[in-house]
Amino acid sequence: MPQTMLAILAMMLFSMFAVEQQKKVYLAQQTMIRQTVSVMLNGASVERLEEIGSKGYDQTVVDNETLSSSADLSSPDTAFGPGNDHTPEDDLDDFHTAVDTVYRVIGAVSLGFVVESEVVYASEFDPEQPAAPGTKTKYKLVTVTARSLTLPDLEVRISRSFSCGRACQW
Repeated sequence: MPQTMLAILAMMLFSMFAVEQQKKVYLAQQTMIRQTVSVMLNGASVERLEEIGSKGYDQTVVDNETLSSSADLSSPDTAFGPGNDHTPEDDLDDFHTAVDTVYRVIGAVSLGFVVESEVVYASEFDPEQPAAPGTKTKYKLVTVTARSLTLPDLEVRISRSFSCGRACQW
């Protein structure tokens, strides 16, 4: 009888050890998956930010005109968004409130991400901060947010300021 009890105790200890090992492996795999999805989210965000950055600062700049004052800017911040200047997405503010779903394939799995962008005028004194509402400046702050459809608690948010550069003569 004591040998049977020792055998049962040994089996219980071994089972507890095996379950603990499986738990560690599961948590390690879960962490790797979350990190991979985070990298993909970051890639989708940077890709969108680069796409937006490749466009003109303002419709007036796209039309090859020089801006002599902030009044020459074609878009008040209340008119930011797709189609508000009756053109395709050819300047920064056309991407304001744009929402797209993009997919990335890893192995045999397709992962979906929602990518949102926001464009606001940035402060002249700190281009990383939004300007007061209704204020047109030489800077626009673009913020891109990407969320995973698979792991909704994962989110990446990146921002970048853009200047009108030589087109601004004030």
